[in-house]
Amino acid sequence: MVEAHLLPRCQGHRPQRQFPVKAGLFASYRDDDRLEARTRSRIDEEMCSMTLLDYLPSLRGALSSRLDHAVWPSTTHYRHGRVTVAGMFLDDIADRYSTPVCVIDETSLRGRCNRIALGSFTAEMLYRPSSVLAPVVARWIGEQHLTLVVESMAALSSARQLGVDPSHIVGRAQSAQAADLLLSLPVGERAGRIVVAAGLHRISDADRTVAVAQSTLVSTDGNREYAENVIAQVVDCPATVFDGVECSASTLDGVFARIVESLGVMAQAYRDHGVLGNRLHLRIDSRTGLDTALLSDVVEDAVDEGCIRHRFPRPQLAVETGESITDASMVTVCRVRSIDRTDSQRAVVVVDGGTGCAPAGPAAAVIANRHSQAGDELFVLADGSDPLRRCVIDSTVSLPADVRVGDVLAIADGPGDCPSVLTLSDGQAHHLDLLPEMPSPVRFIPRVGTPFPSR
Repeated sequence: MVEAHLLPRCQGHRPQRQFPVKAGLFASYRDDDRLEARTRSRIDEEMCSMTLLDYLPSLRGALSSRLDHAVWPSTTHYRHGRVTVAGMFLDDIADRYSTPVCVIDETSLRGRCNRIALGSFTAEMLYRPSSVLAPVVARWIGEQHLTLVVESMAALSSARQLGVDPSHIVGRAQSAQAADLLLSLPVGERAGRIVVAAGLHRISDADRTVAVAQSTLVSTDGNREYAENVIAQVVDCPATVFDGVECSASTLDGVFARIVESLGVMAQAYRDHGVLGNRLHLRIDSRTGLDTALLSDVVEDAVDEGCIRHRFPRPQLAVETGESITDASMVTVCRVRSIDRTDSQRAVVVVDGGTGCAPAGPAAAVIANRHSQAGDELFVLADGSDPLRRCVIDSTVSLPADVRVGDVLAIADGPGDCPSVLTLSDGQAHHLDLLPEMPSPVRFIPRVGTPFPSR
């Protein structure tokens, strides 16, 4: 037996060696040639998947956490421990411009418009902006042929003054008073169509003579009987013309049921009043959003089912995805003014007055001017406008435990109530007013060596 094993060596032959998979990481080229093709591919795949942190795990504690681009603009990165957006340091922006200030990344805004506008929907796409409606937002709305949804008179006035086509503006009235205000506007200042959810007040005799009736849709979010009563008010009002209904849902099953029910309401309105509504608006209320491809299929199936069941012609479809047009495109930059640790449960971080109150969802905030090595801690983030009655931005925001007065904070998709707005693109900052006639609120602070364009 021993001679049988020694014979190959005596004759100058070398037995084939069996390498484990891990050995291939350090095997020579000569030994690697003897491995099977399947083993080599597995080794290559494992080597390509390893990162620097896999080879040097001790670096994990020294590196800054990655910023999620689903929350932050796509051009947001860490550079030497400082946060940059569109290649510009946010603490430099805080030094050059008065804080608080809202910055909008044009690259993220452009990509967001293109991503949803080029989706699988063949319907009209409705978009709801945040409280900030800058000229760059209005320009992209016009270029992408989007329809803007406004929910206040101020937003409507801002959109009209920024040049948005009235036919691409939808005014949503949540109360009868708001509906009356939208109807009282002159014809040249109105929205293209409005959505009423709570009925209309009695129209006076002086308002019965109108040149052009307002296109009006009725929300069916309440019960069906209430929606039919509101439709009757819209039909009887000489200042409005019934043009369709609006429904909302948060799940795919809810989308199907709501669309079929809404088409039934439109069919009943035609039988009762002889008016044929030709518009159907769908509003998605899900905070996380729904899969666009699946949503498109469900909507098409629901419209076909509803039209067949109620023997109603196919309406013009418009979909509001529930996403703000400035989500993951806007960052609020502010400074820490004080830290109140008198509360034993949770400390309060007070930022610049004028930052705003609670945003649409939980706030994501980071220190933008330095790299912190401390662990995270939950704080209450508050606006410092009124020392006696603090306006809470978020009651559970995660920040490094060593946050201190003077730090620059960046809040993703913040409240958006800042007095000044900047747009960032390719390392350039451009100041924008919310309305063209507003005076510029920018206060320049001289600083040598800051890469900002002069004004």
